[in-house]
Amino acid sequence: MKSRLLSFLMKSLNLLFIVVLSIGLTAFTTDNSNDLNNEVDNNDYSTLSNEQSDEVILHEYIKANLNKSPYSLIDSFAITFTVYSDQELLDIQYLTEGFDIISLKHDIDKNVIEVKFKYIQDSDRYAFRLILELKNQEVLVSNIYGYTTSYGVFICLESAINPDVLISEYLLHYSLISKNSFDLRVNEFDNLATENKLSKSEEALLIDWDQSNLTSGESIISGKWQWEASNGVKYPLKNTYVSLYVNSTKVAEDYTDENGNYSFTTTLTDTSNVRVQTRSKSVHNKVRRNILYDSYYANTPTVSLNVGENKYFSYYLQNSVVDYRAFQVSQALTTGADYVNEFNDGDAPYATCEFPADGNQYNSFWNIVYITDEAYEFWDIILHEYGHRIQHYFDLANSPGGEHSISADQIAIHGKDAGTRLAWGEGWPTFYAILVTQYYGTELGSIPNINDTFYNSYSYSTSGTYYTWSTSLETSWSLGEGCERSIFAALYDFYDNYSSSESYDNLSFGHQVMWDAVIESQPERFNEFFWTLFSVYYPYRDGKFGDILNKHGMAPTNFTVSSNVTEVNPPVFTWTAGGTPSHNFNRFQLAIYNDSYTYFVSSYLTSPNYTLTQSEWDTILDSNASPGSTLYAILYAWNTESPQTGFYTSSRISFIKPTHSFTHHYVKQSTTKHRAYCICGDYILENHNWIMIPYDDGINQGLQQYCPDCGALGLIMLMMRSDQLDYNFQISLD
Repeated sequence: MKSRLLSFLMKSLNLLFIVVLSIGLTAFTTDNSNDLNNEVDNNDYSTLSNEQSDEVILHEYIKANLNKSPYSLIDSFAITFTVYSDQELLDIQYLTEGFDIISLKHDIDKNVIEVKFKYIQDSDRYAFRLILELKNQEVLVSNIYGYTTSYGVFICLESAINPDVLISEYLLHYSLISKNSFDLRVNEFDNLATENKLSKSEEALLIDWDQSNLTSGESIISGKWQWEASNGVKYPLKNTYVSLYVNSTKVAEDYTDENGNYSFTTTLTDTSNVRVQTRSKSVHNKVRRNILYDSYYANTPTVSLNVGENKYFSYYLQNSVVDYRAFQVSQALTTGADYVNEFNDGDAPYATCEFPADGNQYNSFWNIVYITDEAYEFWDIILHEYGHRIQHYFDLANSPGGEHSISADQIAIHGKDAGTRLAWGEGWPTFYAILVTQYYGTELGSIPNINDTFYNSYSYSTSGTYYTWSTSLETSWSLGEGCERSIFAALYDFYDNYSSSESYDNLSFGHQVMWDAVIESQPERFNEFFWTLFSVYYPYRDGKFGDILNKHGMAPTNFTVSSNVTEVNPPVFTWTAGGTPSHNFNRFQLAIYNDSYTYFVSSYLTSPNYTLTQSEWDTILDSNASPGSTLYAILYAWNTESPQTGFYTSSRISFIKPTHSFTHHYVKQSTTKHRAYCICGDYILENHNWIMIPYDDGINQGLQQYCPDCGALGLIMLMMRSDQLDYNFQISLD
């Protein structure tokens, strides 16, 4: 199908055809009583249920004229499509799988299109879609599906699972099987879910209705849908599409609640056959096999109810049935959308998912998530791909896409521009996936591979052996802004709670801030997200960002200051450039500050070291920062190769502003004070350090004050000489 479709697109796909595909069945209109059957979805081409019983009365439509008997396996065969419209037909397009298209002819007079088919042997699927564009810009679509047997190719309007019923009718008509065999075959092909066995009393308790509110003839058809994980634990099939069929006609549709419950009220006019169907789709997603299918489905058994009789169904979807695994994929996508609605106040993007696919990826052109069969129980993978859908919807990335390794330096592989965009484009969806399952961890319980700090995935060895692997978001990986693993680990450190095992991680922004920051920044690269988080949500230079960035290769490392800092020995700063190994940081700025004021910001530096000039240092010494107080230093770093990235902040370091040394230079100031000078020229006034020394001027003798620091002379105390008759005390002040 892929090569055939690609060939077809290369020949005839144009913008008009893209519009045709995207608007689906906009020409299909119904009266109000039947509008349940007209399902329109702008994100998908398959907008009408594949079941023939869902067909509605259309104002303009195409009708495929089919035989109930099989078509040839050997010869080509023709099928006509009648176009019921008075509008001029402008264009005819088609998609085919399993059939060669020999010819396509349009009989304008009869308004009939004849398509001649040829069966392709050994194809996996057989389907055909005819797409018509009318002059009034409406689009008509018709699907047919084939199923091969030894009798030939049976073709019908139903999905490719249901032609088995058509085959059984053919065999019964020609008496090739009995009526009992026919009943068994139809039941087998009905995609029946597995029943949760309930006693009559339990069933009565679970039926949710008020008998007094029912009018005559009304019935309540209610129940619960569940899905089964690979470990056997059952979970509610929440917010999932369900529909009620009465006598093979869909009469109502709804979505289950958070617990997988649903309830329909209907009026039965006679004894009727009733069943409930669920499909692998919700308000925010659908999971389908490919473009030719609306979604996977499962049915309850058909039961016969009398007028006014009620019924409660309790069924679960077995994990062993491959088709039912699509419902787990849908549940993962639903949970991812719930997270967006929780923190974005709604507006979760719709996701169309094809399962099983050849690889896990998101195609932004078609807006389709592709999930492999092996990945159905790896919610991290499913949510990672839905994360790409979110990025595309909210313009949160501009990834070039392509091959990438989770632990590689993408800059070294793809260059600076593409490498940084690719690393961010892959790193954020992984981070988002982990946050979703952590936030809903209690609800999700023991579903395998979720609600931990690991990205869980699988691979195949070169010999084809399947194995699982995990990458911890709590492990540092120092390859910087060009490595998706470094990015999701840094994001997780910004988000999570402080852990004693990670002394460097002292930030804990939580779910809401991390969501708001990415929506506000609309980043193409990690540095744009970081700048918003730093400037808007935590504009502090306490080094906490740098401590984390340091561990993941997004900041300068080994940042130190010299230890012998004095008034005449300015501080010397050194560091290692840091950054992505292939593109280290090459421009820096140094800032010195305290909790109140910034005292110095350097010019741009290109070398990983800087010594303050004496003039720069004197400015800091003369500042209002008290001697002996703590000063801080931090670095800002960029890589200037185009496109320039940064800045990123380093860890913060500290040092002490030196105190003055007033012990080596004293000058007399007055009779009571002297000046104590510092080497920097500043001085303080101190009292003289008086001592008493002998005094004798030849006339008087005694003791005099003397300051040995500045040499000042002070108070004289005279004593009586031996040749004098009395004491004579004289005080002299110098």
